[in-house]
Amino acid sequence: MAGICDDKQRLCFALALWNGRDPIIKERLFGLTNAEGNHGEDVKEYYFYLDNTPSHAYMKCLNKYPQKTFPYADLVDTNGSRNRHEMEYELLDTGVFDEDRYFDVFVEYALADPEDILIRITVANRGPEPAHVHVLPHLWFRNTWSWLEGAPRPELKRMPGSSDFQVIAAGHPQLGDRFLACENKPALVFTENETNHERLFGGNSNWRGPIWLPVNTLIIRALLGYYLYYGDRFRIECPTGSGHTMNLFEVAREIANRLSRIFLRDEQGRRPLYGGTEKFQNDPHWRDYILFHEYFHGDNGAGLGASHQTGWTGIIAKTLQMFASLDPRELLETGRVGPVLMRSR
Repeated sequence: MAGICDDKQRLCFALALWNGRDPIIKERLFGLTNAEGNHGEDVKEYYFYLDNTPSHAYMKCLNKYPQKTFPYADLVDTNGSRNRHEMEYELLDTGVFDEDRYFDVFVEYALADPEDILIRITVANRGPEPAHVHVLPHLWFRNTWSWLEGAPRPELKRMPGSSDFQVIAAGHPQLGDRFLACENKPALVFTENETNHERLFGGNSNWRGPIWLPVNTLIIRALLGYYLYYGDRFRIECPTGSGHTMNLFEVAREIANRLSRIFLRDEQGRRPLYGGTEKFQNDPHWRDYILFHEYFHGDNGAGLGASHQTGWTGIIAKTLQMFASLDPRELLETGRVGPVLMRSR
């Protein structure tokens, strides 16, 4: 929230807040997924970009943070119960800002010189009574070292400060040594945290909307092209949160398999694309006729939109054919996927 980073997002700084009542720290903006909002995905926060020079030498933003418990469940449940003809249920509608019981949190960045950034965080209590808020600036490295086996890890550590400052040293193989100096000697906390995948991606994580075959096909082709460049050494975690790593060919094949399973029968003999339409699921005169829907539900694979989009959804047939015969060793040697040359040799 209100964060900055280097041009490759390796070293990151951002703000987190806690009002002492929320079940989680406010580290990022909260919003509804495409399936949760009655008008699609939508951020349910109030934040404003107040100032910015063309060179980004000075930037200022504002976040309005409630003192009451943030109404996560209320926003999800109420918006989910409304249809597309009704107005959206917004954060102000929940009453969480009643009596002006909130904090205005201003974050400013200013360049002293190209290598020196000044940061100022200002909190104003707009409510009628004193209230507590925990202001938690974060400094972290994005985990890129797990992508390549044996890659060096960056390091954050406490440095000797002065009577007025606490200093964190951030050492990175490409960025060198950077330092965060904190006025008034606040308490420093160091953690070895990874992303909470269960909370972030568990349940309905369909914030990107439905599944479109053309988009996924482009992703598969791009992954195969990158596999030709990186080979087997470059690996990423897949599926997310599993702790299992794959090379990019394996990731492309995993995506292709997931797309294929939309059309194939599962262990219960049901095709995901037919959802709860029992006629298509069970009737022997219907169950083997495949509809090529325009797009598919991101969580359960049910077909949506027009049902005869053979022009692009039919590309699943080519995907099935390709991975039935494609060998990664052959791809690395020839640079070809069937008749298509992926790169010049």
